[in-house]
Amino acid sequence: MRYDMTEKLIEDEKQGVISDDFLADIREALADQDAEHISQLTSMLVPADLGLLFDRLSNENRIKLFGYIEKTFDPELLANLSPSTFKSLVAHISIKRLASLLPELDSDDAFYIFEELDEQQQRRLLKTIPAENRANFEKILTYPEDSAARIMQQEVVIAPSFWTIEALIRFVQESENVPENFYEIYVVNPRHQPIGRVSVNQLIRHGGQKKLADIMNDDVRAIPASENQEEVAYAFRHYDLVSAPVVDEANRIIGMITSDDVVDVIDEEAQKEITQITGINNSDLSAPVLLMSYHRMAGLMVTFINSFLVIFVLSHFEGVIKAKAGLAALLPIVSGMSGASGTQIIALTVRALATKMLSPANTFKTVTRELLISSINGIVFSLILMAFIVVWYDDLFMGLVLIVSLTFTMLWAAFSGVVLPIVVDRLGLDPAINTGPLLSALTDVIGFLSVLALATAML
Repeated sequence: MRYDMTEKLIEDEKQGVISDDFLADIREALADQDAEHISQLTSMLVPADLGLLFDRLSNENRIKLFGYIEKTFDPELLANLSPSTFKSLVAHISIKRLASLLPELDSDDAFYIFEELDEQQQRRLLKTIPAENRANFEKILTYPEDSAARIMQQEVVIAPSFWTIEALIRFVQESENVPENFYEIYVVNPRHQPIGRVSVNQLIRHGGQKKLADIMNDDVRAIPASENQEEVAYAFRHYDLVSAPVVDEANRIIGMITSDDVVDVIDEEAQKEITQITGINNSDLSAPVLLMSYHRMAGLMVTFINSFLVIFVLSHFEGVIKAKAGLAALLPIVSGMSGASGTQIIALTVRALATKMLSPANTFKTVTRELLISSINGIVFSLILMAFIVVWYDDLFMGLVLIVSLTFTMLWAAFSGVVLPIVVDRLGLDPAINTGPLLSALTDVIGFLSVLALATAML
């Protein structure tokens, strides 16, 4: 039964959601080779939702669907595909066809697609695209990965300060090399260095003969082209920027970054940190099974090695475990509580580093504060645990061992939760990715070691 394209489909399309019924209808149309119905369905979707549709289809159906829309699709679709879906589809697009599509896009989207290609495809594409586009790509490639230049839009509206609003509007209307969407015009000196900015709102409010010099705001937050994208995102958040000019080493404007570019950066960083902090280096649900398996092995390997360290600690204290068998049952409480406490503190520390709230000036204060909080929590939960042990096991000795060990390991977790991210950050690594597995290993081993070593000393 054909899916009725009624209000529900329209609502789903507006929300950016591909409903199961819509997906089933696409699959049925592909199976029936119904080109007319496929065209009818896909024409209702904007590139972002069409990209989501491709991601939800099997690889076989992706190729089939792409065959029906290959000659008519909006090239913006390519910028809205997951990496694995992109690789699957781009293999069916000739380099010549790809070279004809990229100039239709904004420069930032075009370069994003270029970056997603493998090295061989990039080299072939650079030989095929127009000289102007090739020069632009090669210029951006001189900047580091994850730099502002890699996400900037090279189309930007600039004007000298002596221009009138009327002259500026006429220029925008007649020029072909202006961005599709822009929020500010940047006023420049003869060396193309930014000296002010004028919002579109100001252009509307003032008369046509008013000079830009009279209405411009001279507070311009220019972004160096080599600036890290995380720093760019911080600047946009901190200064509530809508857009910002990107400047080269000579402080000349070479492009601009808008808020939608920054949203993409924040989203990518969040996804990367959430997935990699759990040991998953690829969150693409449509990626091949073997590739996903390979990417997850690194995180699992940390846990695997950590398990052997725990086994080594336990084997070293077999005597005390035999003498106090109840300790073995209670060991996971110590490692679990300290691990949970450390994870909470790491999350706060990483966030504080990202938002510039944690600096060398207040590191000692932060460590002291977290130690105080953890000591309170450690004592509270240790007393609860001791009461349980005395009632359940009727063993005051074991209760004393656990109360001291739990308090100590929670303090250790607090110290590590603050210091580890700071040290990793100073080494130029990403603390959100590299500290989680390390802290987990440390709290497990230190937790078991503290309980068993203390019990051995007190026996």
